[in-house]
Amino acid sequence: MTAPARRSQKQQVYQAQKHAVWWLLGMTALAAAIEMLMSGGAGSWVITKSVALGAVLNFVAHGTFTWVAYRTTGAKARQQVMLNMYLGQMLKWLITLAGFALIFIYAKPIHAALVAAAYFVMQLCCLVGLMKVR
Repeated sequence: MTAPARRSQKQQVYQAQKHAVWWLLGMTALAAAIEMLMSGGAGSWVITKSVALGAVLNFVAHGTFTWVAYRTTGAKARQQVMLNMYLGQMLKWLITLAGFALIFIYAKPIHAALVAAAYFVMQLCCLVGLMKVR
């Protein structure tokens, strides 16, 4: 005999996504503080801008995935749930690739390594937040 399916944790996932805003703000504030200390208060904000752009890109891409993937729930809509997961993942990749391209083309001056590092740190923060949802 199989075990019944667990209820959807839609609200907990949405809540974890909302908590990612604090990670984004914290990373940006930390980058600003480091840049102010390094430049003596007269910085060009390149480090802060780079970190903020990478973190915001991840937040928007992951938020889009969360919104699309968890729109439909229920056992009767299992095919739609799977389709939404695939669609959400594809949209996340599209937003990420287009976002990196736009950042590297139009946002000057930036540190490319910091943009990528901030993106991946935010990805880890979202992963940790979602691991707490059980």
